[in-house]
Amino acid sequence: MIAVSCKKSEQEIITHQHSATIKVTVYKLLSNGNQVFIKGALVQLYKSKDDRDAGLNEEKEGLTDSTGMVSFFTLTEEYYYIKSSHPSYGTEFEEVNTPDKTVSFVDIIY
Repeated sequence: MIAVSCKKSEQEIITHQHSATIKVTVYKLLSNGNQVFIKGALVQLYKSKDDRDAGLNEEKEGLTDSTGMVSFFTLTEEYYYIKSSHPSYGTEFEEVNTPDKTVSFVDIIY
């Protein structure tokens, strides 16, 4: 006996998810041209300039390490607005394009 099934199997739908990385380095530029990396700067990512300027709807945040660096992974937007804050150095703003499957490097200079 042979059994044959004509049942239609469901088709799997695969949707691509945008995924990018941002690596931020925060440092103070000295008058002699040397760089001093800033540990403990709060770096925040926003989808819009208005949100960043108002401090609303933050997407991600992180603190810089002893090399002044913080990384953000699996980012789903094409563009981010960045705010860096430090109690001794103040606040700086940047923005960056984040194409799919890329690493974007951002320097924030105090």
